[in-house]
Amino acid sequence: TTKLFSAKEGKVTIVKAETTNKRVKLSWKKSASGFAVDYYQIWRSAKKSSGYKKLYTTSDSKKLYYINTKKVSPNTTYWYKVRGVRIVCGKMLYTPFTKIQVKTKG
Repeated sequence: TTKLFSAKEGKVTIVKAETTNKRVKLSWKKSASGFAVDYYQIWRSAKKSSGYKKLYTTSDSKKLYYINTKKVSPNTTYWYKVRGVRIVCGKMLYTPFTKIQVKTKG
């Protein structure tokens, strides 16, 4: 059996998080190693370890940022996580999640 892709080989790294009192902008990149991705998923929670909900899915792999303006409260801490998705033979493969803690300005 030949191993074509491994989700563990790729990695998404959050480069920057910019905040105001009503928006959060996340920017990221994918490591050069591992498989290419087709798009990215962005998840958010108000708790560090639970309650994550998918916020957004990019349209393609070239979009390397997301601006969250919906339901963002001033002076609040949020936890975001991003992962890459690749579809091979109808099966979805994922990179590991990359997490970041963000506090909006008050």
